[in-house]
Amino acid sequence: MEGIPEKIDKYEVLGLIARGGMGVVYKAIDRTLDRFVAIKMVTGVDSEHADVLKRFYREAQFTASLRHENIVTVYDLGEFAGTPYLVMEYLAGKSLDFLIEAESMSLQQKLNCICQVCNGLQYAHSHQPSIIHRDIKPANILVSEEGNAKIIDFGIARLGQSHNTRTGFVMGSYQYMSPEQINGTELDGRSDIFSTGVVLYQLLSGNLPFAGDTISETLQKVVGSPPAPLNEYVQGYPAKLEGIIQRALAKHREERYQSASEFAFDLTEVEGQLKRELLDANFAKAESFLVAGEYEAARQELGRVLEFDPQNAHAHELMRKVQRATARRQRKGRAQSLQVHAEEAVKLNRLAEALSYVDQALRLDPANAGLNAYRVHITGLQAHTKKLDQMLARAERACAVEDFDEAGRAVEEALQFDPNSSRARSFQAILQSKRNQGFASLADGRVAPSRADIREDTAEITGINDWPSSKNASSGRDPIWSDDAANAASSILESRAPEGGFEGRFSNAPPAGHHFSPSFFEAGGSDAATAPLPVSVAGIQNEASGAVSSNKRQPPLQAEGKEAPQSFTWKPELLRAAEEKLAVFLGPMAKLMVRKAASQARDENELYALLAQSLDEPQQRTAFLAAFSAERKS
Repeated sequence: MEGIPEKIDKYEVLGLIARGGMGVVYKAIDRTLDRFVAIKMVTGVDSEHADVLKRFYREAQFTASLRHENIVTVYDLGEFAGTPYLVMEYLAGKSLDFLIEAESMSLQQKLNCICQVCNGLQYAHSHQPSIIHRDIKPANILVSEEGNAKIIDFGIARLGQSHNTRTGFVMGSYQYMSPEQINGTELDGRSDIFSTGVVLYQLLSGNLPFAGDTISETLQKVVGSPPAPLNEYVQGYPAKLEGIIQRALAKHREERYQSASEFAFDLTEVEGQLKRELLDANFAKAESFLVAGEYEAARQELGRVLEFDPQNAHAHELMRKVQRATARRQRKGRAQSLQVHAEEAVKLNRLAEALSYVDQALRLDPANAGLNAYRVHITGLQAHTKKLDQMLARAERACAVEDFDEAGRAVEEALQFDPNSSRARSFQAILQSKRNQGFASLADGRVAPSRADIREDTAEITGINDWPSSKNASSGRDPIWSDDAANAASSILESRAPEGGFEGRFSNAPPAGHHFSPSFFEAGGSDAATAPLPVSVAGIQNEASGAVSSNKRQPPLQAEGKEAPQSFTWKPELLRAAEEKLAVFLGPMAKLMVRKAASQARDENELYALLAQSLDEPQQRTAFLAAFSAERKS
């Protein structure tokens, strides 16, 4: 650091803060007390001015006795290499002249800053003996990052004043001098009040009240000319400010504020008026945002109020309302999300899961009438499904002991209870198949294929050597029908298959609008060779929702002249999951559909596309594919 000492006595110098006509200021650290300090060294004074140095030391001692929140504290006084210095507290902030240049302060902040300066001056002027600053100007007012203003350089200005005609130490401060300073009369605290009025005028308008082309012209204006009205430079300020400035800048000190506290009192009234107007505006905005449901905007407005008035009871009350409203909205949003999950579960016939979602939603939003009604709907569906399951379970038990008459009565009862039940219709077809097999065995000695035979065929088609058998309704989920039921359904298809079997059936799907279903197989599929099958789940979804026109053909499942590989190996758990999803709509026919589709599909997308074609209703296809998409995402 060229030209900067490494140490000044016990203080380790860290860097330069500022350099001016009165001296230089360094940032340093006191290792003994482990604190940062600012050291101001007074320059331009030699041994010929011993009386000046003596007076400087005496006033510096007085200044060191000042302890006020708006005055920088002096820690130490000394001399280094024949140059006097002061050690002061180090402040992390900016000088007021910098802030004026940056135009970064609000009107309320400007008035608050000058009020703090007045408070510091009042303390110094009331001290015994009274201490007059003599050089109040923006450069001698520091503002911390928290907005606290502190006055620096008490007592130092007298040194400059003693040499203003010979050394120019006060050059740059003459614009802030009081008329009595220019006239050389005895000074009192009212001189600092005049200088503070100049700072206030400059802070509000961005201009000096007395400015000439030369120093002489400026000093003549200070002594004899009134300042220009504020409205020549700024608009929208309280009218009372004009009178406050005129009184602070009165040429005769008897007409000025007689104390800094009196000056601060009037400024505080204006500041209070501004604060009330600002708070009223913030409250009005916050309340309108609250009514409109814009809770974050309301929170921001109330936060501004509490910055100015942390103890404001009305602001705290409104903030609590905002917080409660925000919490209610969050709970309602979560409840709506849970209801959506419940509706998806109902589509897949997972009623216990749907009821769990609705119960969670009602804990968040118990007064929601729609949710309560939906819960009643789900419990009704559960009761309906349970009764239907009991009827079909009775039919399955009767079928297992070949009591086909009892099984038939149970199925007829189920269809009367729910004529639209796909599972009941599928079981009716299975029951008819079993009866036909029995008659055929008596007539010509044919024996229905065994489960082992079916498993062997399945393994040859899909590459699966161990396809787990399904469980019934006792598992707590929707019934997945047994292999026997699927094998019985298979006999219906095989008995009516065209020559060559069903191996090409899935790659030659029915035309748009005519989808694979049990009735399609039973009909023999006379129209099966007209339209190719969509190759992706997305295609099925679009077709199910009507996005694909009836005369628009989808790309074929496989290229012309090429057959899908018959040795593709499927993971058992994947086919098991597909069977579970399809059984919700087709019952026992699901296992057969999965087997047939697996023999033709080349990947998981094609498998689910084929399976979706087995469903008659667009809503069923949409729900089936939605379950597949949800599983892929998870």
